[in-house]
Amino acid sequence: MTVGIITPVYAAKKSYLRYLEDAIESVPNQGADIIHIVVDDGSPTDVASWFHQTISDPRIRYLRRERAPSDIRTASNARNLGLQALLDPIYGAVSPQESAEIKYVAFLDADDRLTPMSIDLRVSAFTPQTAFVYGMFIYVNSITGSQDIRGRAFRNEPATGLNPDPPLLWTAMFRRDFLVSLRESRNRLYGHDLFDPSMTVGEDIDVMLSAFELLEEKPDITSTFIRFPVYSHRKIRESTTNLVSRRKDRTDYARFCEKHDLVNDDKLSFLDRLSDFFRAIRLGAIRG
Repeated sequence: MTVGIITPVYAAKKSYLRYLEDAIESVPNQGADIIHIVVDDGSPTDVASWFHQTISDPRIRYLRRERAPSDIRTASNARNLGLQALLDPIYGAVSPQESAEIKYVAFLDADDRLTPMSIDLRVSAFTPQTAFVYGMFIYVNSITGSQDIRGRAFRNEPATGLNPDPPLLWTAMFRRDFLVSLRESRNRLYGHDLFDPSMTVGEDIDVMLSAFELLEEKPDITSTFIRFPVYSHRKIRESTTNLVSRRKDRTDYARFCEKHDLVNDDKLSFLDRLSDFFRAIRLGAIRG
């Protein structure tokens, strides 16, 4: 049994690689067999040379994606490429034999860290009926130096379609067969792989809401919430989500609403509330 980890990275400057090194170092020695795919999303920095000079663990693999001129600033494409490399498998980063051993998949951003025992805690929480496990996280503001623990179990609230504490992809670990079903469902509904390459804000929450929606169609499986921090999320100035324009935000909010049937007669008012919701996430105001 192997856990696959996917880390997208876009290093605009060489200094950003210190965060990536922290992220990579948080993964090994957690007790489980792992394959960690680092997907370089066409960084202008020479991530490949840095990786091969710095990382010697054979379980950690490097894969580069060349960006198209039409690409927007999003981690979706790199995450999708990582999934394809792990599960399909293509691109040669993972052998068919290694891919067949992968039972669970989780995601780690390049400027974040897994907490100690994060992988083992989530793996041990799975039962035969568990589709995915998620938990709390430590929010670290590298700008102010503050940190606190956040996150609650997700409860669907039909009145607004949203929960004050959204389900966060960072903390989730998916069982492979459920993740395959989720990818197929989103491809059928929206015409793309797991992550929406047209969204720059909320693309991770978009996936998580789809996961909960798919659970509603499968009464024999469920999710499990761990009341313990399994992830350390770091707010830094270089973060992709801190560089997104307000205009693009609203486009993404509208698409998010359409996907998850969140638009009602009071559409403009709702979009304003949703805009505030996503802005709170980007600024670190959403807390448990």
